[in-house]
Amino acid sequence: MAGLAIGLVVLASVLGACSGRSEAEAYHRAQPSELYLYTPPNYEPGTATQLLLALHGEGEDAFDCYDFWRTYADTNGLVLLCPELPYSDGRLDRTAAQVLIGQALQTAYAEVSLRGTFFVVGFGEGGTLGLQYTSQFPQAITGVVAIGNEEFPALTGSARMPVLILTPSGNRTASEAAQAYVDQMAPLGLTIRLVVLEEKGDKLTRDAGRMTGEFLAETLR
Repeated sequence: MAGLAIGLVVLASVLGACSGRSEAEAYHRAQPSELYLYTPPNYEPGTATQLLLALHGEGEDAFDCYDFWRTYADTNGLVLLCPELPYSDGRLDRTAAQVLIGQALQTAYAEVSLRGTFFVVGFGEGGTLGLQYTSQFPQAITGVVAIGNEEFPALTGSARMPVLILTPSGNRTASEAAQAYVDQMAPLGLTIRLVVLEEKGDKLTRDAGRMTGEFLAETLR
């Protein structure tokens, strides 16, 4: 009986995931690259809306990204863009990922009325990629959030967007690197904040989502 109960729980979980993906299919794009492009209920075509570009971590995909960040996009009235990123053996191909981000942004700006700058949020290596992208195109970024990453590409003195670093207490490598990064960036005049979350850092959590949501709301005021 115990085995049957476990099997039913697993089956329900699988069916729930399939149902979620089916319901999200309206926001799914397969060409020129795979992504989810979600518009909130208050979106009005022709009215420039703020975009949130979300970059997923290893072990996740574009749907997982959409599924997690949709609530926070709704709360702040943001269009949500989640491109599928190329991970292999636990590592992100950042060069290929930048190409995919460019394709995803072209799709979003072609289909939806968007403001000229956008938010970037990334988890794990997606957080590192978000900071790297911000360092290359600071004029395009409204604000950036990096969550649970261990590598921190430096931003230039021309970067004037607010930056939020969320680091897990359970990952000493990540938390020490995050503190060193903030100490390095703060003297440049950046508006940068570090928050240590009491967690392992192996997955996105409600605390990370809540802190990011508050950051988005504060920046939009």
